[in-house]
Amino acid sequence: MKKLSFSIATLAILATTAQAATLAEKKQMDKWNAYLTDADSSYVKTVQEKCGVAIAVKLDEAFTTQFMKENVNAAAFCDSAREGIATMCGDATSKAEVIKRVKSIACHPSKTAEEVAFKLNGTTLDVTVGTQGSNIADKAKEFLENNL
Repeated sequence: MKKLSFSIATLAILATTAQAATLAEKKQMDKWNAYLTDADSSYVKTVQEKCGVAIAVKLDEAFTTQFMKENVNAAAFCDSAREGIATMCGDATSKAEVIKRVKSIACHPSKTAEEVAFKLNGTTLDVTVGTQGSNIADKAKEFLENNL
């Protein structure tokens, strides 16, 4: 029994170590997060101007491995959802609902390359996207129009 406990503990430690981000991944995540807060390179300013609010985007750290491997900018993919929100603020009815019901975006990597999916989790828009996801802004807008 002691040997089994030791083996399980050893596997747990190895699994934790294997999932730790490398220095390169940490640096890339820092760059992507900086992009998502920079009004000159993302949709921060556009949402602020069109909707009158700030909508933060948070990246899941699991993005780094697959998106870096395929040389895809996860931040730009996730920022596209914020772009879709900005386009909705052109009419008063949509703008009022967006301001009231979407306060942030949480972006997660998908298990498949083409997937683009959305879910409202309280006032957070959960976005799941793969490295080959497309039309993210349009799909975000369509999802929100049908679910707000």
